[in-house]
Amino acid sequence: MKQVTEQDIQALQKEIDDLGLELTILQEQLKIVKTPKRIENPNLNELENLLDDYIKEVEKNGGMKDAKQWIYEEAVEAFFGNTIWTWINKYQTW
Repeated sequence: MKQVTEQDIQALQKEIDDLGLELTILQEQLKIVKTPKRIENPNLNELENLLDDYIKEVEKNGGMKDAKQWIYEEAVEAFFGNTIWTWINKYQTW
């Protein structure tokens, strides 16, 4: 069995210190929240369908009460994905 030397202890302490620094850096990086990026080629089918339905509803019955909200939400999701609301809800202040 190998005898543990002072040099061995110092080397282990350095590794522990280095790992602690690395952990601190990683913890700080986790606090950084990246701004969502727009989808490069969004699928606009759902938005187009919603707009077509809205126009038909306006023509037939004068409109839909919550249509503006639905269109807004569908447009945001089309360009940023449906997980965008988690980010918006976390950072929107009004």
